[in-house]
Amino acid sequence: MLYFSAMPALEAPASSAIRAADKPWNSATTLYIARKINAIGAGRKLSILDVGCGEGVVMEQILDSGHSFYGYDLSYRKEKLRERLGNLFKEDFEDRIRIAPDERTIPFADATFDVVYANQVFEHVKFIDRIFSECARVLKPDGVLITLFPLATYPVELHSKVPFAHWLPPGRLRVAWLRIFQVLRLSPRRPGMNARQSAEWWDETLRTITYYRFMNEIQALAEHYFESWETDSAAYIR
Repeated sequence: MLYFSAMPALEAPASSAIRAADKPWNSATTLYIARKINAIGAGRKLSILDVGCGEGVVMEQILDSGHSFYGYDLSYRKEKLRERLGNLFKEDFEDRIRIAPDERTIPFADATFDVVYANQVFEHVKFIDRIFSECARVLKPDGVLITLFPLATYPVELHSKVPFAHWLPPGRLRVAWLRIFQVLRLSPRRPGMNARQSAEWWDETLRTITYYRFMNEIQALAEHYFESWETDSAAYIR
C-alpha cells in the first residue's frame, strides 16, 4: 500500500489517536485513512475529497470526524451514492457528491482540498498520469494525497482472490488457472454461473477494469506532481 504526501507525515497525539476498537471498521484501509486524516488535521477542520468514492462506504465511516467531506465518481455510481449518502448530506448532496463523465477530470476547482484520498482506486485507473495531475490540481499548496492500492508485484489478485492471476495474459491460460480456484471455491463465484463461466467472467473483468503498475512508474509520477512522497507500509501494518 502506498501513501503519497506533499508534506512530511505527521503522527497524531496519543490522546487523540483513533483506535481499532473505536468502531466496527469495514476495513484496515479505512482505519488507516481515518488515522492519517486525524494526524494531518491536528485539531483543525479539513476539506477532504474521496476520489472514486464508490458507494460511499469509507466516507460514511469517517463522516463523524467533523471535517467537510466531498466525493466524486463516475455516472454509474450516482444512484448507489444517493441511496447511501443522500440522507447524510440532504440538500447538499449535489454539491458534495459530483459525477464525472470519465476518470480524467475531477469536477472540483483548483486548490480546494486539504486532503484527497483514494482507497483501492488507482489500480482501476487507466489514465494514471491524469489522475495524479488532477489530485495535485485540486489540492491546496500544502495539501496531502493519501492513496492505497496494490502494485503489480503484489502476488494475490485482490478482486478474484487468486494468486498470480494478474501476472498471466488474458485468455485460455488465465481462464484455466482461474477455473481451478472456482472449482475449489477459493475464489468468489458469480451468481448463477458454473466454474468455467465464472472464470471467464473474472478473466474479462481483470482485462477491462484493472491496470496494475510497478513501483518505478508510481515513484516517477509522485516525484513529478508532489514536493515529497513516501511509502507508509509500517503505519498501515500497525
